[in-house]
Amino acid sequence: MRGRQDQNTVTVPRAESTINVTGGLDELASVMGSAASLFAMLHNGKVAVIVAPFVARKLAREGWDKADVKRHLDTHGRVPAETWRDSWIRGAVREAEWPAWVPEAARDGGIPAVRDPEDITVMVAGADLEIP
Repeated sequence: MRGRQDQNTVTVPRAESTINVTGGLDELASVMGSAASLFAMLHNGKVAVIVAPFVARKLAREGWDKADVKRHLDTHGRVPAETWRDSWIRGAVREAEWPAWVPEAARDGGIPAVRDPEDITVMVAGADLEIP
């Protein structure tokens, strides 16, 4: 549902950690594919991605929609199984406490930050600055 121009919406997600990423989808995917995602994975969490307006316009011009962005981040934002296996948190938490999809994905070599691409919330917000 799209609001009127004179309406505002405030979304307040509970954030375990906030990471500022400057750039496009590949930079976002690289952060999602790092140890920064381990807590989200452990708690079967969700990921919120806030895209700057100029990035959103560029993606829209290229034909991307939110579902495309979610799929891209899910496919390219994978934590290497070795990173998960070597992490301090994996050593501190019994394997049985991890959601089943995490060790299953580790067997394939890369673990997505979330169980399903629909667990990624994509929002557009921030300053409306164009980069020359």
